[in-house]
Amino acid sequence: MSNTEGQTPLFLAMFYSCDVTCDMLLSAGANPDQAMTTTGYAPLHAICSEGSLPLLKLALNYGANSNVSSADRWVYQIYVG
Repeated sequence: MSNTEGQTPLFLAMFYSCDVTCDMLLSAGANPDQAMTTTGYAPLHAICSEGSLPLLKLALNYGANSNVSSADRWVYQIYVG
């Protein structure tokens, strides 16, 4: 399920830093790698653009691909120490 821009509920929850909603969606089986159909941006792109380390760790714990790239080949170099 996504809106007309291809944004999933998880993508929007990550973009707006809604921690509880993100945890709920991921625990219900939301795909942390499902990219927007228009740009190819994945939830990790939204997290990195907003700078939320707790959400980044949450997504990675649910198996998000840390090497995901967008349609225009944006790849975030992620190091969580």
